[in-house]
Amino acid sequence: MKIMLALFGLSPHLHANGSYGQSSLRDLPGIELFVHCAGDSEVKKLENKIKERLKARLESANVPLSDMGEGKLKFLLTGFKKKEGDYFVYASLQLHQRAYLAINHEYMDCQTWDTWKMGVFNANEILSEAEDMAREFANDYISANIL
Repeated sequence: MKIMLALFGLSPHLHANGSYGQSSLRDLPGIELFVHCAGDSEVKKLENKIKERLKARLESANVPLSDMGEGKLKFLLTGFKKKEGDYFVYASLQLHQRAYLAINHEYMDCQTWDTWKMGVFNANEILSEAEDMAREFANDYISANIL
């Protein structure tokens, strides 16, 4: 049970060099970006566009991206056609990193920051919502690293 709580960032025994959420972004030297879209074939086709937009948004905010980053920023989207041009979508943006579990004095890879959205969107709105989620991450990253 404690491991399940830690995996979802709900445990008071979890901290990644300090904690969960915005403060887990402090002094993070690099972030590796992953994008995965599942569901309707038209939604899957958005994967590269979403990755380009997220990358551009993060780079414009000076969030350090790296192919071997210590944190893994994962954008996961599942969408199914509701009607012509509109999709029911669930999207999450999650940071996974190595975190210390104080309860058993071990390290494990787990989710330390997240945001999500769900609703009915067209393709352009999906791209816009993905950018908004990246902007939220970038704002938290900037806030956590202000000297």
